[in-house]
Amino acid sequence: MVEKVFHNFVKGLCFYYERRDPREETLDLWFQAVKHVPDEPMDWISEQIRGRHETFPKNLPLVMRELWQQWLEDHPQRRTNRHIGEVCPDCDDTGLISIFRKRSLYVFRCGRCKRSNLNGVPVAYLADLEARGYSLTRPGREGRQAHG
Repeated sequence: MVEKVFHNFVKGLCFYYERRDPREETLDLWFQAVKHVPDEPMDWISEQIRGRHETFPKNLPLVMRELWQQWLEDHPQRRTNRHIGEVCPDCDDTGLISIFRKRSLYVFRCGRCKRSNLNGVPVAYLADLEARGYSLTRPGREGRQAHG
């Protein structure tokens, strides 16, 4: 999860429970405990906390991890598919798609195989990227190394 998403999540809960925002040090400690949780289920986790808890949870990271596990059980198709040995036709088998657009290199997590769990890198499908004008080759590259 991206740290900004986490901060907005906590601020929303604080607003809902009419509670002051925690100190930055507390937010940093909490974030370290839940940064492996992706952005996708955060709205659902927030709804579950508001629906199940009368007050702001005393151990927010613990509640978030428990709800994350429940979300995974309810959405098994969203688990990372790490089939070693199977070649993914969309990425370079690391779960990352390196692709060019307007002479710049961009990197996306592969939505097809979901092998990468790099937080902060957007998920995409190769066909969608190509439809939006991205290309696997860089025209006019002139032998230089591309950096992203």
